[in-house]
Amino acid sequence: MSAAPRVGSPQEPSSNSSVNAMRVKTAALQADLPSEAGLLTVEGEVSEVLDGFGLAHVRTSDSSLYVLNRQTPGVLFANLQVGQRVRMNVTLKFNRVLYAQLLS
Repeated sequence: MSAAPRVGSPQEPSSNSSVNAMRVKTAALQADLPSEAGLLTVEGEVSEVLDGFGLAHVRTSDSSLYVLNRQTPGVLFANLQVGQRVRMNVTLKFNRVLYAQLLS
């Protein structure tokens, strides 16, 4: 008497295998996103816009410097001007700006 193949084993295709594959992909995507504990919200003022490079520098009250680029979600780069106030969601690790919002 041979043992019945397990569900999801290579011998027996299973509809659960696609569900398991989606769980693995979802887990991998979630691992790339920072947790709420790894985020910081900061406000600063646009100190320089380098349109030719697609970069804008934002300086905070504690003199930290953050960089926005053309692909930064939440702001339209073409509308950025020196002196505008910006609120940013930043990762604690590497200080990467994930989202920015114009305040003024």
